[in-house]
Amino acid sequence: MLFLLRHAESEPSPDIVEPEWPLSENGRRQAVRIVPVLRWCGIDVIYSSPYRRARETVAPFARASGLGVRTHEGLRERRLTERFLDDVETPARKTWSDFSWSMSDGESNETAQRRFVATVSCILGRHAGETIMISTHGTVTALFLHAIDERVGVEDWAALDMPDLIRIHRSHRTGRRTAVGTKTGMLWDRVDLPTTPST
Repeated sequence: MLFLLRHAESEPSPDIVEPEWPLSENGRRQAVRIVPVLRWCGIDVIYSSPYRRARETVAPFARASGLGVRTHEGLRERRLTERFLDDVETPARKTWSDFSWSMSDGESNETAQRRFVATVSCILGRHAGETIMISTHGTVTALFLHAIDERVGVEDWAALDMPDLIRIHRSHRTGRRTAVGTKTGMLWDRVDLPTTPST
C-alpha cells in the first residue's frame, strides 16, 4: 500500500528559494497533530521530497516511529517557475488545461507527471509488500492520481488540503472519496486528518 502525504501549511517568501520554504507555525502544529493517524497507517518505509516543507511535515512522525526518511529528487514539486509569484493559481490552472504548457523557466504537467510516476514506480518496485509513505506536494500528488484515474483534474488539485493524506491500494476501502483508476485498476481515497485552527 502507498500513502501520499501532502505537506502541511508552508510559509512562502520572496526572500527564500522555493525548495527552502519552511512550514508556518500552524504547519508545524499540523505536522505534530497528524502523527497518531500516520501511526495507524502501519508505515514500513518513509520517502520524502527534498523540499524543506515536505521533510518538516513528516519529521515528527519519523521521530515517533523510529523510521528514517529517504529523500529523492524525483519526488519534488512541479516547478512552475523559478520566480516568486503573487498569483500562482492562474498559471497553475493553465498547466492543467494544457499538460504540455509551461512557463519559460518552468516544468510542464506532462514532464512533472512522467518524472513523479517513474520515481514512485521505482520505489514501489524496491519495497514490494511494504507499506510506503511519501511526503510530497499538491501538484505532483494530483498528477499521480490523474495517471491512475483520468477523471482527476484541476478541481481535485485545488481541493487538496495542507496537509492531506491519500491512500492508494488495490482493494476497496471506504473514505471521503474513492475512485477506480481507469488505467490501472488501482483505488485511491483520502484519509481524514485532524484539523488545526490557523489562529
